[in-house]
Amino acid sequence: MENKLTTTYKTIYNSAIALVLLTLGAPKFNSLSIIIFAIVIIVGIIKKYIRFQLNWIFTMLIAFYLMYVIGFFFTDNQHVGSKYLEYKMALAILPVLFSFSTKNLFNLKIIFSGLLGCIVLFGGIGFVNAYKCYNETHLSSCFTSSDLSTAIHPSYLAAFVGVLMIALYYGYKEKWWLQRKWILYIATIGLVVYSLFLLSLAGMLFLLILFTLLVVIYFYKKFHWKGVSIAFLILLVTGIFVVKFTPITIKSEFIGPIVIVEEALTHPKDYIESRKYPISGSETRLMMWMMSTELLKEYPFGVGLGDLDDTFEYRFKKQNQLEFAIQHYNPHNQFLQIALELGIPALIFFLIILFLIIKKSIRDRNWLLLLVVSSLIFNCLFESMLQRQYGLIFYVLLICILYERPKEIINNETISSHTM
Repeated sequence: MENKLTTTYKTIYNSAIALVLLTLGAPKFNSLSIIIFAIVIIVGIIKKYIRFQLNWIFTMLIAFYLMYVIGFFFTDNQHVGSKYLEYKMALAILPVLFSFSTKNLFNLKIIFSGLLGCIVLFGGIGFVNAYKCYNETHLSSCFTSSDLSTAIHPSYLAAFVGVLMIALYYGYKEKWWLQRKWILYIATIGLVVYSLFLLSLAGMLFLLILFTLLVVIYFYKKFHWKGVSIAFLILLVTGIFVVKFTPITIKSEFIGPIVIVEEALTHPKDYIESRKYPISGSETRLMMWMMSTELLKEYPFGVGLGDLDDTFEYRFKKQNQLEFAIQHYNPHNQFLQIALELGIPALIFFLIILFLIIKKSIRDRNWLLLLVVSSLIFNCLFESMLQRQYGLIFYVLLICILYERPKEIINNETISSHTM
């Protein structure tokens, strides 16, 4: 009877985690799903199915949240700071919940089914809204960017889609959902096309890097070092083909930033003042990065949690960017965001956490964890990925799960020893 109850509990436990991922695009339901997961944890403790296990990375994540608590006491805008503290609570709550665990508890098939459901659900909602937009305006742009992704920011959704594609490949090797390779290829191509229409530059670049690595690894395994030359030749031909037939809307997402960066490097002092609102997303990012760098020189220990919006507003008004000042954009870079809010020491602490996770993933040959944390790091270069609650929950939850998995249930050779 005990084994049956344990099996049932495992299913409920993993289903509760899947529910958290499924509801990422609906804040109220997402909060409720975390409460449900907490209740499942409490039941497991009472029934003695799970027990507390000290984990240093989880402890460091909690300590990182405490840095935000400390930063809150140095803010002049406590109403704003309290809102951010509420968003950041996942940094403490999820590590605490996942500290109660036991051997062979996680079922990645069930967990990643929640992510698959999230993409299908909120991607479907976005498509319906895009179709309504098109019927009213007859503009093809309705099927791109935020018009296509209304519940979740396009940059975040593109990151989620990238992780889902990794999970699809992993799941194919583990025989989760897709039993035939051609179905995997069709699903992957569909997700790539969908990601392209989200018009997230970070998402596109991440997929490009991931695709390049997979091709190089595949041909290296087939032909060793000769295969690397073959791989790059194929990538070159593929790149020329893609450039030639890629729609101008998507192509401009790559060409535009190159031109903008060249202009900024040529006239760095006058760049911010010379912009005329409204501007493109790439120009916005560059302006925020340049301003953030200047502020960091003046405030190496941060401006306090909640004060960053007012600081940006004052500085942009000072440089005659009145329209831009009131938009209250974040730095569009999570590393700059942390440094400006909490200071450079907090940023170093965050980087140490990431380094330790990468170190463990390589040591354990846990490639799924390595790819997830790589996705986080890469996307943090272009977006403040931990500023929105669903981004924070998504990455902290997956890192906690994949970091904690016992070696007995990790197929260490899943990605490294198999070929496409």
